[in-house]
Amino acid sequence: WINSNLLLQRIRHANRLVRNQIGGTAVDLRAYFARNLQVTADGIVGFLLQQLFYGEFTQLEYDTAVGVLTDDGTRPFFINQPDAETRLQQMVGTVLGYPGGQYQ
Repeated sequence: WINSNLLLQRIRHANRLVRNQIGGTAVDLRAYFARNLQVTADGIVGFLLQQLFYGEFTQLEYDTAVGVLTDDGTRPFFINQPDAETRLQQMVGTVLGYPGGQYQ
């Protein structure tokens, strides 16, 4: 069983990891998704959820992740935008906080 403090610590750690705030790590999400031919919000989210959760995710989880990349549909997402890495970091941090990301 996971308590609320441990859950919060795990989510914080995941966010520090994707933002390269842990010494010795270098995560380049833009390059990762581009190498895997995923350059749109839908493609990136679908690919990530498939990789992490083997396709076991809800429509709400998918929509939430796409919403993070697109500011709830108000801004398109393009992999080459200046803020793409930041938006990807926010989305991946969100997805890692999903219940499926907490299974051990």
